[in-house]
Amino acid sequence: MGDKKAETTVSHLLSIADGASVGLSAAAVDALNQSKSEMLGSSHSSRYDAASNRCYIRLYEHKRNGEFETEIHSVYDAQTDDLLAFARRVNGKETGYVFDVHKGPWIPPANCTSCTVGVGWDAAISYMDEIMTGQRN
Repeated sequence: MGDKKAETTVSHLLSIADGASVGLSAAAVDALNQSKSEMLGSSHSSRYDAASNRCYIRLYEHKRNGEFETEIHSVYDAQTDDLLAFARRVNGKETGYVFDVHKGPWIPPANCTSCTVGVGWDAAISYMDEIMTGQRN
């Protein structure tokens, strides 16, 4: 399931809405989508949680396209194909969000001083690290 999700998700065209969220005009998004990206790194992994009978897939992609460098992390519920969390960094500007409604509100760990409940790069990365290691309660 992880391989299939990685094939269908990673390296897709940037939407105008996604571009606008990091300050790109529609023309800049179009130019970015038409030019070739240099893949700097990509990976995917999966983890089955026997307690909840859920399988999670984490995707990572880091690429450069002209003056834009983008790093994207995401975690999906493999059975429902729900996006549970994402974190994106474009030229150093970080965004992220946790959408997991199955486990209830996500509370940041005590050592994450910059985390807000479910919002921001730090919160999303911490959530993904927890869910992929099985350390989330």
